[in-house]
Amino acid sequence: MPPFLAGCPIMIDIADNPLLQSWNAPFGLPPFDRIRPEHFAPAFLHAMGAHRAEIDAIAGCPEPPTFDNTLVALDRGGRELQRISQVFFNLAASASDRRWQVCSEAALSVPERKAMR
Repeated sequence: MPPFLAGCPIMIDIADNPLLQSWNAPFGLPPFDRIRPEHFAPAFLHAMGAHRAEIDAIAGCPEPPTFDNTLVALDRGGRELQRISQVFFNLAASASDRRWQVCSEAALSVPERKAMR
């Protein structure tokens, strides 16, 4: 589990996780009424694994690196991870529930995240 999710409640079954389903609300908004803190750990793990597979596919490309097969491919990757992250940090910043506070405090203390600022 990523260190920034330590201490967060975890939902084991990802089949009903609204973060990993299509969002059909107007303007593609997430189903905020269905999202709970325990949805994030499995959603992040899934999205990180998918993004890692995208990066591995780019790195393993047998063709010589080009702008399109490297930079454009990297830019297009990680959409699911970005989508989940945006919802997480939006809710972590605005929710006053203690469960959200625990998750957001842990996320903000990640050394890798601090280095990205």
